Amino acid sequence: MSNLKNATLVLRTSDLTVPNSVNTVVVGVDGEISFTRTQMTWNDVNLRLLLGDMYDSYDLFNLNIIQICSTMSISFGITPHDRSITLLIDGLPFINQTYNFKNRCNTNVATLCCFSPVAGQPFTANFTNNSLTFGKNQDTCDIRITYTGVNGDVTRTNGIQMPDAVFLFNIFGVTKEPSYNTDKRIF
Repeated sequence: MSNLKNATLVLRTSDLTVPNSVNTVVVGVDGEISFTRTQMTWNDVNLRLLLGDMYDSYDLFNLNIIQICSTMSISFGITPHDRSITLLIDGLPFINQTYNFKNRCNTNVATLCCFSPVAGQPFTANFTNNSLTFGKNQDTCDIRITYTGVNGDVTRTNGIQMPDAVFLFNIFGVTKEPSYNTDKRIF
């Protein structure tokens, strides 16, 4: 059994107010969410409070998604792209996690996970070893999660809302490895 310290982050879509019109986004104190629930932002996540004493003990952290859960079913569009979901995340200062091959550069968006829920059924997706490393350069951040299809486009739901979901994360501090001088020359 490991004695690693960790923090748990729970993000619920039900904490965000869904707009009543397809073409609007409700911007609130707690965040914003699109009508179809394909893009959600939780505002002012306090990393210092979330990480507790780990905040001062580490400079790097691994964000691990553990589970996505919904008690409602998903209604999909017509194309197969709608049936496989890639979750993107941004808002944390990710390190070496955001290379975009198509644009040949780093972005501020990282791929969180991929999963394929069954249409018409509630879903739970469990994950292991999905780590994204981020640094500590701010006390608070806005975390955005976006559902996309396998082709990278926002998941097409034909105006149908994605169900409320809970995203469960563990966060671990990353211990710096000691650097060794490999230069064996003697002067």
